[in-house]
Amino acid sequence: METKTKNQEKVSKITRMDHVSKSSVMKRAWLIFRSGHSFYSLSFSASLERAWMVEKANSAFVEKERIQREQDTELQRLKNWWASVEYKAATFTPSVEHMESYYKSGVYSGD
Repeated sequence: METKTKNQEKVSKITRMDHVSKSSVMKRAWLIFRSGHSFYSLSFSASLERAWMVEKANSAFVEKERIQREQDTELQRLKNWWASVEYKAATFTPSVEHMESYYKSGVYSGD
């Protein structure tokens, strides 16, 4: 029975077939097959399998980078918002009158 490592599982979850260019897989497989320098160049089938694994890994890496960039941009956007004058003006500091009216309104039921 074949066991997958955690990294291989992540790659297989992230990478979908529509992210991998079939043309680049075939080109890479042909280059591997023609090179004659590795185990994978013994048959075109092995070359194709290796090329598919490499392209899938490349696609997963690109996808991870894209997700990381999105997270970084969102974090930077939030930092800019928190440092902005609008955020500081939007934060509500209740006055004594607001607190008294809130407690008297019956909404607050106690701790």
